[in-house]
Order: sequence, then structure tokens, then C-alpha cells
Amino acid sequence: MGTSQIEILKKKVIMKSIYKTVLVALCILVFSCSKNDDANIIVETPIPIVSAIGPESGTKNTVVTINGNNFGTDASKVQVFFNGKEANVSQVRNTKIGTIVPAGAYTGEVKVIIDGTVLIGPEFEYILSGAVVTTLAGSREGFVDGNGIDARFNRPTGLAVDSNGNIFVADPGNHRIRKITPDGMVTTFSGGEKGDRDGFGSAAQFNAPWDVDIDADGNVYVADSGNHRIRKIAPNGNVITLAGLTQGNADGRGTDAQFDTPTGIAVTPAGIVYVADSRSGMIRKIDLEGNVTSFSSGFGVVVGITIDEEENVFFTEPNGHYIWKINFENNEIALIAGDGEGDVDGHIEGAQFRYPRGLDIDAEGNIYVVDEQNQKIKKISGDQVITYAGSIEGEADGSGLDAQFNHPFGVTVDTSGNVYVADTSNHRIRKIIQE
Repeated sequence: MGTSQIEILKKKVIMKSIYKTVLVALCILVFSCSKNDDANIIVETPIPIVSAIGPESGTKNTVVTINGNNFGTDASKVQVFFNGKEANVSQVRNTKIGTIVPAGAYTGEVKVIIDGTVLIGPEFEYILSGAVVTTLAGSREGFVDGNGIDARFNRPTGLAVDSNGNIFVADPGNHRIRKITPDGMVTTFSGGEKGDRDGFGSAAQFNAPWDVDIDADGNVYVADSGNHRIRKIAPNGNVITLAGLTQGNADGRGTDAQFDTPTGIAVTPAGIVYVADSRSGMIRKIDLEGNVTSFSSGFGVVVGITIDEEENVFFTEPNGHYIWKINFENNEIALIAGDGEGDVDGHIEGAQFRYPRGLDIDAEGNIYVVDEQNQKIKKISGDQVITYAGSIEGEADGSGLDAQFNHPFGVTVDTSGNVYVADTSNHRIRKIIQE
């Protein structure tokens, strides 16, 4: 082999070596770049989305499916709320959440929280399925302040609720006005020994106070039945006599006027007072200057009274088993419901009550009537009368038509539509809610 051939072979070997070296270097470089690229990749978590719910309306305990995407499958990371009330979550899939509508949720938006991410879904229309009656306070006859059923009343007859949810109760057997806070604590708001003295707190005296109402400033007005007077309790507890002094039926100003066993009282937000003056058979009005005027049209005994936003006056005539409506401005009178003694629901022209007592009206114009001898709370809505709660004489709590009352007298409704009943012969205050 010649020198030139050997040199050529040597060059080829050198070139192969260089080629291998370059190839290895390139591989190392590519691998290194690939590792760096992998390190810089950010894996984004899919954003959960709510697209629909089904069904869109229902009662409590309705099973609702929330449709969407990227929900995951871990139920511990998922919360569902109907109108702010948390619901039980039964199952979670990536595109569906199963949940159950909680009692008392009412109509409002559906909110889903997934691992801290808040999603707002469509509105769910809550359909009321019926009334439920519970005992808010009281257990048996007596006089004891305390919490809930530890407290005792002596035949409570009238009650009213203020804007903060406090309930004021006329407790005639104890000659006191009691107060129940929203959490059920019962205290004595005013009154002590039987009498007619004005004054502060327990120094003031009442004689069988029968009904109460409250104005926009928090003043409590009392139909002081046994004293034949209308009393006013300021928020600081000071009691004064607003009108009336001796038994009778004379109009006049302040203590020059006379009442005869007033049993019902209703007050406008501004402080105009309407009174069911029981034995005189008249509806009385006390204006802001304390002047007392009367509306009389041959009624028998009148007991309960309430007013609507237009200042129409609704009242009961128990011996006739009637519900009446009058307007002081134009002297109009109309029979709202009642067709003789009985226990008949249905159209107002044929509905029957048995000694209706207290009544109140809600924000939608529905009238709640204590149908005392039938042991029921009736509801007048439009031109229809239904039994809202109650069945037979007794003391049982429970669903509306299974619950029992014992000769109830008073009723009031708060801004949320909760109904409170003075269950007189059970010495209790009952609460009716819609679920």
C-alpha cells in the first residue's frame, strides 16, 4: 500500500471520530434542551363551569342535578348553596353534581364552591310545601322568665313582632307585657302587680292587658282591657296612659275619652292607633294629637283588629263569626268573610268560622285569622279561605294540619312570613313556618 493510500485511510478514521464526537455532542445538547423545556411547561387546571340545573323549581328535599364541567370527583371539595343555605351533596362527577334542596331555602341563586372556586348558577324557585308548627316559648301556666319552654305565661292573648324579630306578648293573667328575643329568651318588658299606675318597667301596672302592637319607632301600644285604657310604652320602658280613664264609650281627647274593655289594637308606622273596643261594639281611632273618634255600625262584640298599608281596618266579630273591613276616611264597610257558625274552607262567601278572634295581615295582603273554637289558624288569600294550621284541641307540634292548639286568641306575622300564635289555654307562644 502506498503512502498516499495510508494517509487517505487515516483521514477517514479521523473524520469518523470527529463525526461521532459531533453526533454525541448534538444528542447531549438536544436532550439537555428537552429537559429544560419540560421543566418550563405549566400544566393548567381546567376551570369548573356551571351550565344548568335541573329541575329549576321544587319543594324541600327535591333532588337537583347541577350540570357543567371540570367539577372533579372529590365530594369533600364541593359545597352547594341554595339561596345561601347549604345543601347536602350526594355525588360528584366531572360533569354533574347531585344535591338535595334544604328545607327553608326559599327562592334564590344556586352557588357552588369547588376547592375554593366560587361559581354562581341559575336561580332555583323554591315551592312551599306546607306549614310546620313549633313551640317557641312557654309550657304551662305560671310566671317564669327564661329560655324557650322553661318560661311560663298565664293565658297569653295578644302579640306583635318588631323589626328586629323581638316578640311582645300581652300576658293578662300575669298583668305584664313579656318580650321574647329571636333566640327564644323570655323576659318581663313591663308591668308587675295588677293596677293602673304609669311608670317605668316593673313599677308600671296593668289590669289584664289583652293585646299589643308596635310603631316604627319601637313604641309598644297596649289594649289595657281591665283598666279600659290604651297605654303606650316607650323603648326606654316608660309607660304612659295614651287615652281612656273610666269605663264607657265617649269620644274625646286623651283621658277624656272612654273605652269599654278594649281587646284589640293596631298601630300605623306613624303612630295612629285603631282599637277594637270590645263591649262597646265600636272601632275607635286615636290620632297623633290623642283625639279619639269612633266607627259604629251596629256590631256586636268586636275583638281582633289589624290594618293594611292603605290603612283599611280589618276586625273580627266573634259572636257573628264574621271578618269585617272598614275605611275611616270614606266610612265604607264590607264583609270580608263569614257565613254563619261552622268550619268550612273555600270561597269567602261560603266560608265559615267559629268565634274568630285575633287576626293579622302579611306584606302580600294575606289575612291570618285565629279561629278559636275550631282550634285553627285560617288564611284568607284573595277570595279563598284555607286552614293554614291546626286540627283538634291539643298541644302537639307538627306539620300544619297535624298540629294542635288549645283555644288560641292572638296572631302576628313577621316580615319573613313567619306566623306567631298566642296559644292561650296552652300558655304557649307557637311559631308557624313555611318549608
